[in-house]
Amino acid sequence: MRRALRLASRGLGHVEPNPMVGAVIVDRGELVGEGWHHRYGGPHAEIIALSSCRRLNEQMILYVSLEPCCHHGKTPPCTEAIIRSGIKRVVIGCQDPFPSVCGKGIEQLRNAGIVVEGPVLLEDSKNLILPFIKSVTQRKPWTILKTAASLDGKIATRNHESKWITGIESRKHAHQWRGMVDAIVVGINTAIKDDPLLTARPSGPRVAARVVFDRSGKLSDQSALVKTAKEFPLLVVTTDHSPRDWRNKLEKAGVEMLVYNINGINSFLSEAGNRKWTRVLIEGGGTLMGAFLDSSNVDEFHLYQASKLIGGCEAPSSIMGDGFGSLGEVWNGSLIESIQLGNDWFRRFIKK
Repeated sequence: MRRALRLASRGLGHVEPNPMVGAVIVDRGELVGEGWHHRYGGPHAEIIALSSCRRLNEQMILYVSLEPCCHHGKTPPCTEAIIRSGIKRVVIGCQDPFPSVCGKGIEQLRNAGIVVEGPVLLEDSKNLILPFIKSVTQRKPWTILKTAASLDGKIATRNHESKWITGIESRKHAHQWRGMVDAIVVGINTAIKDDPLLTARPSGPRVAARVVFDRSGKLSDQSALVKTAKEFPLLVVTTDHSPRDWRNKLEKAGVEMLVYNINGINSFLSEAGNRKWTRVLIEGGGTLMGAFLDSSNVDEFHLYQASKLIGGCEAPSSIMGDGFGSLGEVWNGSLIESIQLGNDWFRRFIKK
């Protein structure tokens, strides 16, 4: 099952809004076939694993990280292929939360005389598909906060110098993540100060929509974001208090305007869910990230930490906003990945 999970993770950025799934086939202790879901609309992991076997027999065991599907979607049901294969034992990592499958795939296999065991490595299997679970159960995307900071949590010096706190290896890694999400989000102050493109360089498997939160209409039509709006999707989340002529000017330049009069964050996430976006990456600044945290809309946190100390009460911190009043209320994460990038560290946390 650990091998199946490692295989499944190769689908990150390629398979969404589907879940990442891996499968392994063992014959009397010997690995004889394996596969993973490569791309949205393509064959599922079980089909690829079955196809990779030279021959199939009843002694084989299929390990699959997620309950096999039993409905017609982009592809035929995997349960039917498993039944036809003659395999008599299937081990699953976790059940599929999708209503058309949940428990029904297992039931269909058992009704065909196949022994179904599991869950095995349930927590690891569920952690792999948490964005999919949220999409299915809440119709909202998985929200990731990302920051590059010093050891003491500063994102710039007191003179607002921020380029570059982390090294080139961290920046390359951050661009890889940009290419695996459905949206990259910044606040208007970051958009003005940095004049970013917010694209993945080099490009990844996904082309993320670029999103700017701008309540009052400050984004210039001469900004890099607006100038490239016809090349890369750009959404501006604003309010009905922003100038109408400003909105019209940006729309003519190819910008999509999302106008809300209340709670822009929750409205934006609902709209993102309607678009079947799986992951959105919040890149800054501290005010916007603080707003997402204060509104309880943070699922995952990415920290690129440099081996530097900046200090100073006037040096900006990673996350602003109101924050929490007690330790019992704070966002509490579980570390799921930690790697060294040059002289920096990258750490991923998911909310407990």
